[in-house]
Amino acid sequence: MPESDLPHETIDHKRSVGLVSLMALAVLALGLFVGCTVVLPRYLAASDLDHAKVTPTELAQARNDVRTTLLQGLGGLILLIGAYLTWHQTQLSRAASRDELRLAREGQLTDRFTHAVEQLGSDDVAVRVGGIYALGRIAEESITDRAAIADLLTAYVRKHAPWPPDSQGPFPADHPLDQLPHLSVRAPDIQAIMTVLGRRTPSPPHPTAWITLDLTRTDLRRAAMNGANLQRARLRGANLANAWLFKADLRGVDLREADLRAAVLREAVADLTTWWPDAQFDPKAAGVDVRPDLENADLRSSYLRRDDLTGVSLRGARANAFTEWPDGFDWRQAGVIMDDGAQQSKR
Repeated sequence: MPESDLPHETIDHKRSVGLVSLMALAVLALGLFVGCTVVLPRYLAASDLDHAKVTPTELAQARNDVRTTLLQGLGGLILLIGAYLTWHQTQLSRAASRDELRLAREGQLTDRFTHAVEQLGSDDVAVRVGGIYALGRIAEESITDRAAIADLLTAYVRKHAPWPPDSQGPFPADHPLDQLPHLSVRAPDIQAIMTVLGRRTPSPPHPTAWITLDLTRTDLRRAAMNGANLQRARLRGANLANAWLFKADLRGVDLREADLRAAVLREAVADLTTWWPDAQFDPKAAGVDVRPDLENADLRSSYLRRDDLTGVSLRGARANAFTEWPDGFDWRQAGVIMDDGAQQSKR
């Protein structure tokens, strides 16, 4: 674990250990100094000289030479130890600084998150839209908050834009589609949420792992979602009449019972895991690019029993225990990565 991820208690413990080690080294250095100046010169000089043939002056000079050599070596050793201790202390200081910065950043993110959520409850639509984009910015910066923010925003859509809508509202279910204002006009906050959710990116640890968006039975008539990333979104029973989904990513999207009347689907991307409104719906006729392969796809909890996977490339695709395969299909031979730890409910 990097030191920047250690709690304060661990860093303080390491500092205490470092202080004890420093004191022990100081005692050791003192012992070596005494040995180099008193004990070792007498012993080494005595072992190398014949006392019967040397004068006391020569013996003293030999001891001084030995003492000088030993002290020079000891000085070099002390310099090395000092350099190491300085480096070690610098690393501890940097770790403490990084830890403080991380905690400060997490505190700022928490404050921003709380403030943005409070903005969602405002009576002023401009304030709500500002809170929505603030949450989107936090989701970009904080991986750990992405799932919570996605759940929060989709719950907001399900509550404030349900399908069918309130019959007493300004735009009931039977409101003429050609007279219906764009979603950005009649519900700017809902359009802002769809824009933010459409910008999402994969979440680690696997590069193809997408946070599922639950937008079942929502009113998204005349919504603008050009180029939106809607992978694995649940749009079952949603009304997408006259919505713009040009170049949208619809791989793994559940569109069963959805209303796609006059929806613009040109150049949208889909695959075998996309669920369409009914068997009669022809995505190719609508201009959808239905890709025949499932390489690196997120197939966790996907229902594939109805699909013919003969000749379909699944190299690097991610699946789990809830993925349902066609009878007789060998996912191991197909190169699928099984992620048993991913506990997602089956659609």
